[in-house]
Amino acid sequence: MTRRTPCPHVAADLTADIFVAALQAARQYDPRRGAPAAWLYRSARNILASTTAAASSNSTRSPG
Repeated sequence: MTRRTPCPHVAADLTADIFVAALQAARQYDPRRGAPAAWLYRSARNILASTTAAASSNSTRSPG
């Protein structure tokens, strides 16, 4: 995550979010659908995309 975001604190938060999401979804992993690394990478990419979209949405809203 440190390569995907300029702030080390955000990278640490995202890493924690990914770890928690992986633990919560571990039972859903199906080895017939791909390698564990690919499954984890996809989860990380999805979390990063949703976080980026939420941050973008929050920064473009006008106050009030």
